[in-house]
Amino acid sequence: MTQFADIVPFPGACAGSIRVPGSKSISNRALLLAALCGGKVALSGILRSDDVDLMVCALESLGLGIEA
Repeated sequence: MTQFADIVPFPGACAGSIRVPGSKSISNRALLLAALCGGKVALSGILRSDDVDLMVCALESLGLGIEA
């Protein structure tokens, strides 16, 4: 059975930092979440892999500016 959830945007700005293990899946998720933030985001420790490079290319093709 498919369930749906309403996602309500956070009403204000948030700031902070977290440390996550280096994995291509988590790196791709971090890139995607950063792209959704709508502001400048600094990510460190992103794992370099073919999958992550493809995600970066996909986000750049959508118009996002990504600096290494």
